[in-house]
Amino acid sequence: MSEDWLDLDERVPALPAAVELPVEYAARAQLCEAAWSRLSVKQKTFLSAYRDCRFNERAACRQLGLSENTKPNTGWMHEPDYALVVKIWRANAAVNALDKDRLLARQDDIVETALTPQPVFHHGVPVIGPDGKPYEEIEVGTAARANETLMKAAGLLKDKEIEVNVGISVGPPTLNIQVMPLPPSKTAQRESVVIDAKFTEVPSEDWLE
Repeated sequence: MSEDWLDLDERVPALPAAVELPVEYAARAQLCEAAWSRLSVKQKTFLSAYRDCRFNERAACRQLGLSENTKPNTGWMHEPDYALVVKIWRANAAVNALDKDRLLARQDDIVETALTPQPVFHHGVPVIGPDGKPYEEIEVGTAARANETLMKAAGLLKDKEIEVNVGISVGPPTLNIQVMPLPPSKTAQRESVVIDAKFTEVPSEDWLE
């Protein structure tokens, strides 16, 4: 697609237009509406794509069929009306992104997604178990971290209450190792390997007395 329709002026000032945003949302909306009405159709077209692409200039150019090196936003940001609309839209997007309820809902969605069983793949092919059903796994670590964030937000857990216990669990002297043969459509073989586990006794601390 030709970029001539943008008609970008290469003779732009050295610095973008300085725009000061009011604190009140109603005042911002009023200024944004007035500035938007003064923009050209070309600017409105690009701005709409720019917002849809989450203010990624290169992505907006790709969406409009332009070269990523066009960078119309860079030139138009020197115009006060255009710069005002962009900054107000960005500010509103930032407020929405940091909304507490939205963040908590997203964390809860992460927990549910991580706890949903997903098939296990090997070289892009689902691994099938002896019962003919595909093996599945859940992302326990991801779910635990996301759930921990939710618990902190709800005041049910504080950082100082988090303890990590590391220990050794001694079980029977047999370790079951499941071997996945190739191709993965074959039945997995289970073998037992005897392990001669030797543990060194920890010296008593009575001598410290």
